[in-house]
Formats: sequence, C-alpha cells, structure tokens
Amino acid sequence: MDNTYYLKKAIELAKTSFDKGSVPIGALIVDIRGNILAQGFNEIKINNDPTAHGEVVCMRQAKEKILAKFNQEPTFLYTSLEPCFACGFFITRTNIKNVIWALNDPYKGGIDYLKNTEKLKDDFKDISLVSEPNLEIKNISKELMKKYYLKKGDLKVAELFS
Repeated sequence: MDNTYYLKKAIELAKTSFDKGSVPIGALIVDIRGNILAQGFNEIKINNDPTAHGEVVCMRQAKEKILAKFNQEPTFLYTSLEPCFACGFFITRTNIKNVIWALNDPYKGGIDYLKNTEKLKDDFKDISLVSEPNLEIKNISKELMKKYYLKKGDLKVAELFS
C-alpha cells in the first residue's frame, strides 16, 4: 500500500474542509486491494454537527464495508491529522486494522494515547498505528492546521502547529 498516495488524498480533502470553513482534516478508508471505500473531511463547522469528524464521515459512508460482522477483510484509514479519542474508540468497533496519519496532534492528542490506555489495550491489540510517515506531507498538514487556527484567531493553538 502506498501511504504517500493516500495521505496526499487526505491532504486534498483537508484543504476542501479548510476552504469550506471547517477544521482542515481529511480522511479516507481503503481496502486491502487499494480501492477507496469512503472519503470525507471534517464537517463540524459546515453542518453544525459535533460528530462530523473526517474519520466519522468516512465510517458512516463505508458502513457494512468496515463492520467486522459483515466483512472480515481488514481496511486502512488514512487521515491528515492523528484521530482524536472519539474517532479512535469508534475505529476499534470496525475492521479498520491500519491507521496512518500525516501529523501527530499536538493540541489534543488522540488515538496513540488511547491505544496505550490500560482499559483499551485489548480493543487496540490488532490495530496498527503509523504516525507521520512522510515529512513533506506532515509539513503540509501542519501548515494547514496552523493557518486554520490563525484565521480563527486562536494564536495559542496555532503556535502548537509551528
């Protein structure tokens, strides 16, 4: 699987989210043959929906294709920013077995911390996490996040992405 290709697609989706006024996070779910099953971006600000994270938008689109009880094939989730705690928990309820993200989240952290939580270790035991595999894509995601928080006027958070 070509992580760079799919992470670039996640960045394109993040740019769309930014252009629409939402947090610049893009995500896609890919099957083991490389087919894109779902793609989306953060729609929280667009739809006034606090659950419309890019990863959740993808999971809603993929539905049966990612639910382990219907499909035993593992899938991959690519995202421009480390998935948050909520998305991480939802991922454990699917057949997503590989999560690859462009940029660690210095603001709130997320799935990497969650995976190491004692109560959730069993839920994450078969899920592989890959953080920041490509420096160029990491920097693009970082710049997008910084630009978003600067535009929002949140200098403190923007500084975390510097």
